[in-house]
Amino acid sequence: MKRSILNNHQAFGIILSILLSSFYILVFYHSVVFHPNRYLFTNEGDGLKTYYNMQWHGSHDEQIMEFKGMSYPYGECLIFEDSLPIYSIAIQQLASVFPQLNKNIIGILNLLLLISMVAGAVFMFLVLYHFSVPFYLAVLSGCAIVFLSSQTLLLSPVGHLGLAMVCFFPMGWYLLIKYNQDKNTYRWSILIAINVLFWTFIHVYLGLILLIFTTAVHFSQFIFNKKERVLYQRKWFLLGIQVVLPILIILSLFHIFDTHPDRIDMPFLDTYRASFQSVFLPVKSLFAPFYDLFFDFNPGSGLRWNNIGNYVGIVSNLAVVGFLSLSCYYLVVKKSQRIKRFFLLGFHNYFFGGIVLLLFAMAVPLRFLPEKMLTYIPLIKQFSALGRFAWGFYYVIAVFAIIFFVQISYKQSFGRILVFILIGFIFVESYSIHQNISKRVSVHPNVFCPELLPDQQQNLMLPDTATFQAILPLPYYFKFNLPFGSARSDKAIYGSMVSSIYSGLPIMSTYLSRPSITESLSIFKMVMPPPYKKAIPEIVKNDKNIAIIVHSSDTALLNGNEKLVIQHAKLWNASNEFLIYNLPISYFTDTLQPDTSLLTKVKKSGNEILRSSDSSNFYYYNGFDTLQSPQIYRGPGAFYGLKEQNNRLFQIPTTNMDTSDTYCLSFWYYNHLWDQTFTTALLIEKDSIQKILFNSYYSPIQTDLIDGWWYFSTHTFKITSTKSLLSFYISGSRKFENWFVVDELLIYPIHKTVIEKNYQNNSSGVLTNSR
Repeated sequence: MKRSILNNHQAFGIILSILLSSFYILVFYHSVVFHPNRYLFTNEGDGLKTYYNMQWHGSHDEQIMEFKGMSYPYGECLIFEDSLPIYSIAIQQLASVFPQLNKNIIGILNLLLLISMVAGAVFMFLVLYHFSVPFYLAVLSGCAIVFLSSQTLLLSPVGHLGLAMVCFFPMGWYLLIKYNQDKNTYRWSILIAINVLFWTFIHVYLGLILLIFTTAVHFSQFIFNKKERVLYQRKWFLLGIQVVLPILIILSLFHIFDTHPDRIDMPFLDTYRASFQSVFLPVKSLFAPFYDLFFDFNPGSGLRWNNIGNYVGIVSNLAVVGFLSLSCYYLVVKKSQRIKRFFLLGFHNYFFGGIVLLLFAMAVPLRFLPEKMLTYIPLIKQFSALGRFAWGFYYVIAVFAIIFFVQISYKQSFGRILVFILIGFIFVESYSIHQNISKRVSVHPNVFCPELLPDQQQNLMLPDTATFQAILPLPYYFKFNLPFGSARSDKAIYGSMVSSIYSGLPIMSTYLSRPSITESLSIFKMVMPPPYKKAIPEIVKNDKNIAIIVHSSDTALLNGNEKLVIQHAKLWNASNEFLIYNLPISYFTDTLQPDTSLLTKVKKSGNEILRSSDSSNFYYYNGFDTLQSPQIYRGPGAFYGLKEQNNRLFQIPTTNMDTSDTYCLSFWYYNHLWDQTFTTALLIEKDSIQKILFNSYYSPIQTDLIDGWWYFSTHTFKITSTKSLLSFYISGSRKFENWFVVDELLIYPIHKTVIEKNYQNNSSGVLTNSR
């Protein structure tokens, strides 16, 4: 007779877990449960982007693996655009058969996020029950553990919706348990591989967490269990199915479907690593006063990851303290190994896997290795938010905590009450998390649903494909892993995405996780002034115009390039919030040059001539023409320096400067792709006794003007004394290339409008803000 995968107790436990977790969800998210298509968990940032990407792909994309909603006219490979690719594909294909589904894409995603909590509770029950946790305790603690998971903090306001699928780790863990428990190891190995692939294409971090955990468990079994070593001649093949095969499939799919060039090859970053605070102290908890007794409790301090964290809960913290105390007692005082009772049924292997995930999340030992050694692990380097890997440790230590308290107290009458109280603590801690999220979701209507779009934003529905070919949001945004541009306005992101869904027009900006640098740079250059503006042929050949969308409160945020674009456009529609302009396509082919006819000579040195519209007494120029450099912007030379050195580019007296004037320091900075990033510029003024009068640190690649791979850097400042020395330095860290190049450096009062340099061959180049 074929053995059933689940016995009656397990089946009943699953039903109870579903009922209990569903009740918990109804308490906090009843509005979403009964009206899933009416709300967004968040209407900004990554959350809005994920909703937009899924809605666009289901409603407008024709290709399965290509996303055309942003980065117009290039689009993006669906795998890289960070919107749960498997769900996006499934919804797109179903919508082609059932068109009505397009109106409910947001609601489906919201329900899937809530269902993941229910599924997580079910699998946590199965894991706990496997480790001999009493039946009703397994049901209760399984639900409590899932709802306390810090992954739920990603629902709102952060909006990392793919990462908020809390069931991924309990599911992966249970499959590993079944693999080690069942004789049919091939079946479970194949299911483990499929599960890894599935979660990788929900979010790649989830898949890699499962891969590391699976590998670590196998390693523990091989190293610490002598009997297992004999069996591993056969198990190596099974390990290949579970770990190697998914990796090969993932890399193959990336290679086949990704046609976009020049994605960033990330350096090793540990800014978002886990720490003691992010793991063992809460972001927000009703037990915060208790932690205040022992720690300087400040969730916002320290590493950036501390604001999300991987908080294990007060029960797990008590279990860790209790276990360490008992270990010292048994091992040191009693010379006993009774602590092994906490690691029955192979739990020590899974505990080892959790510890490996915790160490990796803390960047141990990676952050202590030489930079050169890290270049040999290019795949691992791409995962910069290392703190996320501690989510796996959270589940392991939470299960350990339940096992620990059951083992030491459950057989005694008061002990059972204690364990139930401790599980109640887990529920109590999760309360504040879900209370805050539920409050936020109730005020975020689904703006992709026409009847829920506010009246003052109804004009966002008006742009059409008959008049326009794309939407250009202003301020434009180039967000995530691009060395240029930024996202200066959430309203611009919001307006362009909402209008794009209703109109079917793609967006000429990027908000993608790992976009092509060259493609994004081409879009960026479309809105620069002549002579730097470079038209994209696919856009120019299309006779339709561009719809500009700008929020009325954002006009003050527009830079010079964006203001120039507005000047060439006509107001097409306006509301109290959003202005829509019609930009003629001819603007992108306009090649007007700056007028230099009124410039006068301000300096002559040999054959070098500078001309300006102002004959002010002071300016400073250095073309570095006598220096050798592998890259040169103009003239015969440029300043070449190494990042790891403190490179001084000039030191000048302030004698001829004016304390009432505002000056601009400008220069061209070479940056190929990302190679010359991770540098900092320092402008410093010191008096005669080397006392610092002022200093200013800034990034030399923050710009709105790029020529080829050269970034035009500007920085305004005032001096404090005419009897001091002004110095300028550039230095950085050894990320990507270890060198940088600067050319055509100039200091001038900002009231000078044009400065031009003539060269020996009678050619000329504009050095400053002539646009």
